[in-house]
Amino acid sequence: MRLWLVTVAATALFAFANLATAAPPAEAESDARRERALELSKRSKDAYREGRLSDAVTLLLEARELEREPVLVYNLARAYEGLGDADRALAAYEEYLREDPNARDRGAITQKIEVLRQQIADRRELEKQRNEALGRADREKTAPSWAPPGRPASAVPWVVAGAGVVVAAAGGVFGILALNRHQEAQDERSGMRAAEAQSSAETAASIANVCLLTGALVAVGGAAWGLVDLRSTRSSSTALRVAPGGVVLVAAF
Repeated sequence: MRLWLVTVAATALFAFANLATAAPPAEAESDARRERALELSKRSKDAYREGRLSDAVTLLLEARELEREPVLVYNLARAYEGLGDADRALAAYEEYLREDPNARDRGAITQKIEVLRQQIADRRELEKQRNEALGRADREKTAPSWAPPGRPASAVPWVVAGAGVVVAAAGGVFGILALNRHQEAQDERSGMRAAEAQSSAETAASIANVCLLTGALVAVGGAAWGLVDLRSTRSSSTALRVAPGGVVLVAAF
């Protein structure tokens, strides 16, 4: 009887020992994933500060595969915004608010989201106008040689294109300002002043992105409009065509 009790006790102890040794590997794996995600996050911050935004995105996406921390999504949104990828930046900011609905900076992020939505809407409208202009240009290419006469070319499209260049140039100025403010934030010893400088840098960067994208699209749209307008300024013409009943004079006025 004692031998049986000893056997049962030994078996139980062996089972508990197996359970005790089975837990640490899982915990160790989880700790390893967290440490790896933390390392990737730190490397992404260094890449962001150095202006290697594409590298920062790659590192953050890898970190997100390991840990689902909302701050990773926020940093990812900032990196996309710096790259001028408004669509992905918008999606990341919205995901950040979903994952952290009580975020302290929710008001500021909401404003960023509205700015990005307007930026995307403006870009799509300009793209639509550009595609329509290009479509008209393609139709003009296939128009018959006796198409209706044109009119004097308008200067308006080129004024629009010039305005786009000016807006893009303003974006470049804001971009330089953003870099300077970012450098000031890096050099500032006071935490509060550094935060203010960094916030100013991010605002200038957002304005620069909007101006560069909008200016480029307006310039391209204006140029395309101007080309279409030039094609439409054709003189009247006449042509002879052979018809079943004889020769027909076709004239355009």
